[in-house]
Amino acid sequence: MFFRRAIADGGSSTLPNLKTFDRLKNRNDPNIKAISNLIATNNLPIRVQKSAAVSLGRLEYFNSEMVEPLLSAFKNPMLPSEERDEALVYLTIIGTPQVISAFNKEIQSKDSPDKYDLKRRCFLALNSLGDRFTQEQKNFFTNNKNKYLAQQGHLIHKLKAKDSTGRWAYYFVYVESHKEQAFLDALDSNENIDLEDYGKVIGSSYGEKPNDQLRALLKNTYGFDV
Repeated sequence: MFFRRAIADGGSSTLPNLKTFDRLKNRNDPNIKAISNLIATNNLPIRVQKSAAVSLGRLEYFNSEMVEPLLSAFKNPMLPSEERDEALVYLTIIGTPQVISAFNKEIQSKDSPDKYDLKRRCFLALNSLGDRFTQEQKNFFTNNKNKYLAQQGHLIHKLKAKDSTGRWAYYFVYVESHKEQAFLDALDSNENIDLEDYGKVIGSSYGEKPNDQLRALLKNTYGFDV
């Protein structure tokens, strides 16, 4: 099966389609039923339910009852990053409205000292789940995506370069911190590069300076004055 690992490691927000699971077969498996019963037992500690949910994920079985214990693991700053990443992968596969709502809530929350960078991972996860959004959810995510990028001004790179046709153009590129050095090295190499390999072009215009339309777009959408 294809896990959405790119979300957890931040490598990409373009993810492969998931393989279809034989859910009926899984439901008849006595091991699946036994583990599922652990999640459904309300008086068990959340750590037990979390372990049960992770075990189901490893058995390629997913249902909505797994969401709460997986969210608990994903948001727990005391757990190792690898365990939180695994919970995130399974949450993204489940992809229910409850999961989408939880990711949105984290994006809107105040920054915390958690070095795991929860907001960025939620942002990438939601980006991969766009095909499951209702129109209202799409609008909500677009607004929050713009707000998120507006807060990342230190990661927006401005550059003048020639495009594939040889015309001068001005670009504003959002580059995540873990790709920044590779991006700068690529620019220094003087070789032709695809900006989308390193980040997201949030605005561009032909010419050696940003034109009025680009300035207005950056101001109205992200609050950037250029």
